[in-house]
Amino acid sequence: GNNALHIAAENGDTELIDILTTEPDCSSWNNWIYYSFWAPELPDKDEKNNDAQTPLHLAFEKGHIASAECLLKKKASTKLLNKE
Repeated sequence: GNNALHIAAENGDTELIDILTTEPDCSSWNNWIYYSFWAPELPDKDEKNNDAQTPLHLAFEKGHIASAECLLKKKASTKLLNKE
């Protein structure tokens, strides 16, 4: 299935893509404790769904160029292939 990043990319939601791909700031002790024990894990930006599509594939397929650019800036892989 799709993770949250697949859905954001498919819908062209660049703000959510940025949130879901930004590593937390653990420079302070309080932040480190929070992110180590309570914060949810970020979705894998290269995870494939049931059709072997990554969020980057979906962004391009739906014509969401800004979303694709955002994923590329966050180092989404361009080397993964889908089923097509």
